[in-house]
Amino acid sequence: MARKGILYEQVIDAIGALQTNKQKVTVRAIHALTGGSMSTVLKHYRRWQSEQLGHPSDVAEISPQLTEALHNEMRNYARRALLAMEDRLSTNSGKLKEIESAYKEAQRYITDLEKTLQQMEQSSSPKVAELEVQLQLALQSKKQTEEQLHQLRQHAAFVENHLAEVDTRLQMALQELAVAKEQICKSEKRIGDLEQQIIEADMRTRNAEVQLQELLPQEKTRSPRNNTSPPKTPATKSAAEEQQEAFEF
Repeated sequence: MARKGILYEQVIDAIGALQTNKQKVTVRAIHALTGGSMSTVLKHYRRWQSEQLGHPSDVAEISPQLTEALHNEMRNYARRALLAMEDRLSTNSGKLKEIESAYKEAQRYITDLEKTLQQMEQSSSPKVAELEVQLQLALQSKKQTEEQLHQLRQHAAFVENHLAEVDTRLQMALQELAVAKEQICKSEKRIGDLEQQIIEADMRTRNAEVQLQELLPQEKTRSPRNNTSPPKTPATKSAAEEQQEAFEF
């Protein structure tokens, strides 16, 4: 008949009962309260130990190759974004210089026109009206140039702000990656420690079994011919105790 499955919650309840009664929490003690398969009780007990240590046993490991690939991809993306922004900023800077040069040229032209107008007004020349029209056109051109210059300066400021945001996000991503690496290293170290504990427990169990096998022939030799069972010797009792201690981890 198959054994009835033991739930993780039943193991937790059994551990709580043992702790309440100030008893030692072992696999054998839990199994005495829950019954069922010893391997199932052991699996739930290891899960409880992992949760108590703050390292869940089912955490997926991230390989160093994947971590390095993510790191390289983030750096390449940030580098491409920075290069694109710098190229746009360089283009806008060239246009800005051209507009500024045109603006200065317009200012010089307006200054010359104003001087000429003053001279024409003083001499009452018939070209005054024509110069006034040219002056108005020049003033309109100056206004348009100023608006274009203002727009380009705003766009340049926007590009600079965006570059700063990209750099900030890159730094934050690198910090998060460093924290993730540190957590992975801690998890791997803890898993290694637990595996070493399991190996040591298995070795103790095998040693106890070997000692028990060595004692069994001696017990058969000492047994009387009428097959009456002799009392347990101190050596047999010690081997059983060692096997029980090896199983309680």
